[in-house]
Amino acid sequence: MIISKIMIIGGPGSGKTRLAKKLGLQLQLPVYSVDDAVWDKNGQLREAHEIDRIVPDIIQARGV
Repeated sequence: MIISKIMIIGGPGSGKTRLAKKLGLQLQLPVYSVDDAVWDKNGQLREAHEIDRIVPDIIQARGV
C-alpha cells in the first residue's frame, strides 16, 4: 500500500501541524496547513468568504 495523502483533523492547538510535519518527514510527504488560508500574515482570522476563495488556490498551486 502506498500512502500519498493524509488528512489530520482536530481542534485548535491540538498539535495537528506538529504531527503533520513529523509524519511528512517520516513518510516523505509534503505538508499543507489550512492555517495558511485561515490566518493572514498578521495573525488575524480571515472572513469565511476569504477562506473559501484561498483554499482552492492553495490546492491548485500545490497539486493537492
